[in-house]
Amino acid sequence: MPKKSPREKEDRRKGRPTMVDVARTAGVSTATVSHVLSGVRVVRQIRRERVLKAIDFLDYSPNQVAASLRVRRSAVIGIIVPDIISSFFSKIVRQIEDLASGSKCQILLADTQEDPVRERERVRALIRRRPDGLILVPCRDHTETLEDLRKSEIPTVIIDRVEKGTEFDSIFVQNAKAAAEGCTYLISLGHRRIALLISEPRLRNISQRIRGYRAAMKEAGCDDAGMIINAGLTLEQGHLAMRQFLMTGNRPTAVFALTDYLALGALRAFSEAGLTVPGDISLLAFDDTDWMAATRPSISAISQPIGVIAQQAWRTLQERIEGKRGKNLACQLCCTLIKRESTTQL
Repeated sequence: MPKKSPREKEDRRKGRPTMVDVARTAGVSTATVSHVLSGVRVVRQIRRERVLKAIDFLDYSPNQVAASLRVRRSAVIGIIVPDIISSFFSKIVRQIEDLASGSKCQILLADTQEDPVRERERVRALIRRRPDGLILVPCRDHTETLEDLRKSEIPTVIIDRVEKGTEFDSIFVQNAKAAAEGCTYLISLGHRRIALLISEPRLRNISQRIRGYRAAMKEAGCDDAGMIINAGLTLEQGHLAMRQFLMTGNRPTAVFALTDYLALGALRAFSEAGLTVPGDISLLAFDDTDWMAATRPSISAISQPIGVIAQQAWRTLQERIEGKRGKNLACQLCCTLIKRESTTQL
């Protein structure tokens, strides 16, 4: 019978699953469980899978014995994003990958497909790999995944979708200010009927953009009643929502789309309705992607500082891994309004 560590004795007293429980459930030795968790020795695939299934079944946290198991750093950094096809998220991943290439770190990428259940599964899988740190763009501001990360105590940086008062290091843009600037720009062109095409209002970054739009409209004495179009997260949802709105006859002179997907969906709806941009309707997008500069007309956009976001996330995570950072970081960055052909004087 292997001798229990003080931590295992404490876990047993508090009713938490221990390494012995995992070993018993998986039908292997505690040494095998230790090898799977630490990665210091190769474990046959069939035994490894049994151990991992037992960990999931018992909801065992490997971090409970992390201090005794970690004999060296893994040199692994996990990145979790909600949609790798999105230009915004893919560019962040590319930038971080470039930064990692100058170090000895290996990047493990997970795409959660905007699914909180899948997100939790992928994050738990990464936690079992015992990475040195994680960079996460969550599906929602607050999910059970964040609780798993708190328990794991793995250094984590949250990007973009950040819950209020989070205890994690976080990096995000001044969404309300940027949206207000974009709306004010459209108003300066003479637009008063400005529709706001939104994705998920329960996301804090989107709710902040809505607040910025409303503040600018109110300051200019414009009525935003009935002008906020709740679409969804996908291009197709943006297209359908915009098309249905245009069919009501309540046609705006300008549309402010809060994501690049929604801007594409809006363009498709305009084309189907026989509307030209910017002749019949102006279009402004939040998020500047490559296609916006290449298409004709080119699309005016609010550009997020992707390079700065990635650099700050990487630097903060490395400092946290090295134990050089004390107080949690809450970094707010400015956006840039890029004026192109899709917006014009009314």
